[in-house]
Amino acid sequence: MVAGLTIGFFSSWRMSLICLGISPVMVIGNILGMKLQTGLTEDQNESMKEADLLCGDAISNFKTVQSLGNTELIVKKYEELLKPSHKKAIDQQLKIGIAFGLSQGAQYVVFAVMFYFGGKLI
Repeated sequence: MVAGLTIGFFSSWRMSLICLGISPVMVIGNILGMKLQTGLTEDQNESMKEADLLCGDAISNFKTVQSLGNTELIVKKYEELLKPSHKKAIDQQLKIGIAFGLSQGAQYVVFAVMFYFGGKLI
């Protein structure tokens, strides 16, 4: 990085200053996008524990469930447990998509500004 900055300041110090001034926008956008993505995916795992437990019990005891005719009941209960998690997952994925879009948008804004001022300097 030091070598790149040295070459940049040697060849065009104005463009290097512009790049240094606007690059924190890209870094902050990417950091916020990553933090939001990791925080939201961890919450989803907590909400599905009960549904996973029911599914695991039904599979390990499938002969008992089938002999008592509780297959429909287990499926309905599993669907009920998944509904809140499904709605939460949709909301979380929308937030993750918006965060990803903003981080990518910040990156392209930085590139656009650099190209604009590069054209002005030439």
